[in-house]
Parts: sequence; C-alpha cells; structure tokens
Amino acid sequence: MDEHLLEVKNLKVSFKVGKKKLTAVDNVTFSLDRGKVIGIVGESGCGKSVTATSIMRLVSPSVCEIDENSQILFEGEDLSKASEARMRKVRGNEISMIFQEPMSSLNPVYRIGDQMLEMIRTHHREIPKKEALKQCIEMLARVGIPSPEQRIREFPHQMSGGMRQRVMIAMALLCQPKLLIADEPTTALDVTIQAQILRILKKLAEESDTSVILITHDMGVVAEMADHVMVMYAGKSVEYGTAEDIFDHPMHPYTVGLLKSIPKLGSGQEDHLFTIEGTVPGLDEMPAGCRFSTRCPYATEQCKKEDPGMQGEAGHFVRCFRFMDPEIQDSREVE
Repeated sequence: MDEHLLEVKNLKVSFKVGKKKLTAVDNVTFSLDRGKVIGIVGESGCGKSVTATSIMRLVSPSVCEIDENSQILFEGEDLSKASEARMRKVRGNEISMIFQEPMSSLNPVYRIGDQMLEMIRTHHREIPKKEALKQCIEMLARVGIPSPEQRIREFPHQMSGGMRQRVMIAMALLCQPKLLIADEPTTALDVTIQAQILRILKKLAEESDTSVILITHDMGVVAEMADHVMVMYAGKSVEYGTAEDIFDHPMHPYTVGLLKSIPKLGSGQEDHLFTIEGTVPGLDEMPAGCRFSTRCPYATEQCKKEDPGMQGEAGHFVRCFRFMDPEIQDSREVE
C-alpha cells in the first residue's frame, strides 16, 4: 500500500477581486504519510488556511479558483477535480477539519448532542439513534470531557472555550476520518488548556492511525506535534523537511527568524524579543523575485528579481539562493 495518504502537487489558489485575479497560494507541494503529522507554519496571511480549505474544497468557486494544473491526491483520487456530491461524502467522513474558533463552528441554538448526532447520521444513516448517541457520549469521554452524559444535553454557550474545542475534536473524529485538518486548534486558549488539547490530538492520532495537518503560527506547537514541517511565506512554501531538520538545521532566513522569535525561559527584562522586520506583503503587492526579499537582511539583486525555486536533498528543501553562504549559515545558531 502506498504510504502517502495525501499528495498536494503544485497547488495554486486565486481569488477573484473585480477584474483582478490575486494568487493566495502559489504552487505549493507536499505529501503526508498515513498516521503522521505535518505542521504548516507561518505568519497570518501566508496562505496556511487557504491551503487547508482548498484540500476540503470549502473555497467558493464564485470567488476562488483552484488552478487546473493543481492536484490534491487523496488515496490517489484527485479531489481538485471531484464533484460536489463526492466532496460531501468525503467531508466529515474521510477528511475532517477543526476550525480555530469553536463558537463560530457550533450552532448556538442546538444542543451538543443534536449536533454530534447530525454528524453521524449524515454519513451513516444505518446506525440507530440510540447507538449513535452512545458513540457520541463515548467520544466526548475520550477527548477528556467529564460527565459526558450531562454535557451532551448542554448548549455551546454553557461550556468553556477548552470544552468547546474538545467537542469540535470529538465531532471531527466521530466518523473515524483518515485525515484530520486542525486549523489553529489552540488559538485563544490559555497555555494549560493548549497543552491538554495538543496531548488529546496526538494521542487520538496515534491510537486511530489518523494523519493530521496542523496549521499554526506557533513554532512551539509544531515542535510538540509534527513529524514534518512546511514553512509558508506569502503564499509559497519556503522550507520543507522533518521537524528535526527544521528545528536543528533551519536553512531559510525566514525559518531562522521564526525560531529566534520564540521567547526563551530565563531571559531577563533587558533581553529584547527578536522580531522579523516588516510585514507580509498584500496579495496585490508581491515582490517580483523571492517574496521574502523585502524583509531579508541577506537579499541580493538576484533575490529581488528571480524566484529561487525549491532546492535541497534528502527530504530537506529550501527556497533560497544563498542558503549555503557562510554568512547565512552563521546566523542559524538558534539557541
């Protein structure tokens, strides 16, 4: 059996704005093996969530377009060319997604149990309601919700943010999907709850052999969860490799900057937090060459005019002309 559950090839996603077509994700390529976790990391606006929603085909064709040369191969089937009827069977059943704000995903006027039952009965109508309800209660207990028999009768507003996120994880896993996409699953949660949610995701992925795409801007979360990491900037993949490669031997100046931006334990008030100068360019302001060239301290005239393309070997790739230069290699010492 092919180990790759998912292969995304040359994914290009554009938004229609008036008469313009602005590219939000530009020729992104990566793969995900069965039972593994890939972390997609980068600042807000770099294309992480658009990549995820494109895999689920949740982008509206009226405002968004997936390029005809793009491929989203899920168990060999190209979902980019699949019909909407086929995608309705895939969503929630074979591929599930956890969104970053559970209150916007849960219906406030329906009880938790009703919403979970709808998830099961939509894809498995043959399951009796009593059995489906039992599965819902068992899944709530599995994700660490106390008194699940009581909680299943409550409304979303009666739960804390951490509890609601657990409910979203339980709903996403009800149909035992082969792929789980988690889009900023710990945003707006306190540190203790974040750690609990990550442990739940990791444990459930290991127990059920579910593959996970973890989308985040938090490098600490990636270090905790991911087997492979793809760093995105301004719609492009700028570095891809194993988590060990990315954290121990970062090659792109942007990756180095992200790692240096992580606060260090024991640092005093006199130690300034490292920041990457500048901001991510807008979709209609993309530089002609390397998209990081406007913020990179090592950029040359070549960088400003030409796209470097992905380079590398042994599974570690980087989009940079100068990644082998001694000047840049010396800057990679991330404590």
